[in-house]
Amino acid sequence: MRFILKTVIIIVILASIFALVALFLPGEVIAVKEEAKTTKQIIRDVFADDGEDAILIAKCESQLNPQAVNYADSKLNGHVSRGLFQLSEIHGKLEKWDDPRTNIEAAKVIFDKQGWKPWRNCAQKLGLL
Repeated sequence: MRFILKTVIIIVILASIFALVALFLPGEVIAVKEEAKTTKQIIRDVFADDGEDAILIAKCESQLNPQAVNYADSKLNGHVSRGLFQLSEIHGKLEKWDDPRTNIEAAKVIFDKQGWKPWRNCAQKLGLL
């Protein structure tokens, strides 16, 4: 009898935990999707005709994560790459690198001067170079 009672209690506790997780998780997933949608729209607005290619580059570079940081680049060029388009100090000082619009606009300035060359690895994978 005690075994059955303990089993029932465990099941109730686990069900409660799963219910709590279900309450919070969907909202966070929706918020991330909305943020990504907004980021994609900003990229389309800033890059205009090259917007879809720019989205693919940002996905390749950072998975559209404005907080992305690549410390491995510092071994290659002495600078950490940051943000949606993985910009570094090589591209100039960027105060708000983790702000999507700031990072996207800085990437567009670089793109206008050099095309997709600064994102060579991703651009080659995507057939843009």
